[in-house]
Amino acid sequence: MCGAESSSNLSDGSLRNASKKNRFGKTLVKHCQTYYNANEVDLIWLNARTAAVGLYKKMDYQPLGEPFDIKDMGEHY
Repeated sequence: MCGAESSSNLSDGSLRNASKKNRFGKTLVKHCQTYYNANEVDLIWLNARTAAVGLYKKMDYQPLGEPFDIKDMGEHY
């Protein structure tokens, strides 16, 4: 889900199945980036499952901080 605020969180839950189909996940992230830029959002953060970090790195996002566990969802950054 894309939202227009001064900052926004594109939840990894939005991309849970998309990680299996990188093209869809990448398209969704790019769409949200375009939407956020058009709405002057100046910070985008993602809670990414460890398994999805590669997708985000290819899109110039980098992990920040230490991995943490979300109950019933697994390890995230």
